[in-house]
Amino acid sequence: MFNEVTDKDVVAWGALLSANAENGDLEAAEKIFYLMPGWNVAACNSVVAAYGNEGLVDKARLVFDRMPDRNLVTYNVLLSSLAQHRFHDSKSLFDAMKQRNIISWNNILRAFVESQQLDAAEALFFAKNLLLGNSMIAALSHRGHLEVALSVFEQQAASSDTFSWTSMIQAYARSSQLHRALRMLARMLLEGVEATEATVTALLTGCGFGGEVDEARKHFLQMEDDFGVRPSLTHFHCLVDALGRGKKLDEAEELVETMPYLPDKVSWVSLLAACRMHGDGGRAKRAASRILELDSQNTAASILLEESTRVSAC
Repeated sequence: MFNEVTDKDVVAWGALLSANAENGDLEAAEKIFYLMPGWNVAACNSVVAAYGNEGLVDKARLVFDRMPDRNLVTYNVLLSSLAQHRFHDSKSLFDAMKQRNIISWNNILRAFVESQQLDAAEALFFAKNLLLGNSMIAALSHRGHLEVALSVFEQQAASSDTFSWTSMIQAYARSSQLHRALRMLARMLLEGVEATEATVTALLTGCGFGGEVDEARKHFLQMEDDFGVRPSLTHFHCLVDALGRGKKLDEAEELVETMPYLPDKVSWVSLLAACRMHGDGGRAKRAASRILELDSQNTAASILLEESTRVSAC
């Protein structure tokens, strides 16, 4: 189609370049870039991003330095790459930026967290930006730095939204600190902040990780009355996972079969994982068969089904 275009201006070349870059064809994007009759900011941004995604920081920086014009997107694209690979360079670039937005702050935050510069990450909070604070809580807790995440949360507690509270609940839940997750939830409700589907998902996930099957069942059954949240398919998946981890495989399978949603691949994969965890070959075979009905190309389910059939034949 491009060859049929008679007026191949910079915009047309840029569109072709962006398409190849977004599809991950770096070699083609690079060739197009250096064949272009001229460079505009959009084309350069695409190449800087493509190099950055592949970890080719030197090439990304070379294009950046040669650009006749740059915009905030340019800086953020390079900053994102440097944040993953070169902390000190990312800090220098961030300090040199005359304009910043929430993407810029999130990128430098990631650089601090990735490089274990937690004091510096916490110091970023001087901006008093709720979006930045929420990003910090999520990034720090994901890395297991719960106390630092809690410190950031407490500093913005007066303005915290549902996402802030849920991030902390999720952090405690994933680290098997269910008691702290429950305390945070109780405090959230006392502050008048309403729970959402994501909040309940975090709570049920924590129950599953902590092996608290009865607690998971209780919160699942009471979620509509306690939180005004109707159980979604994701919540059923969480309960299936909790039952499976607790070796309640009969109940887990029955729940998948009888829940008011059509079981999807995730439903059966959750059951399959529990069966493999506890060595229930027959039930694992049934779950694998149902996965293949939904996704015939699922390699893991195919292998498991073949193994189960071979063992049964012996």
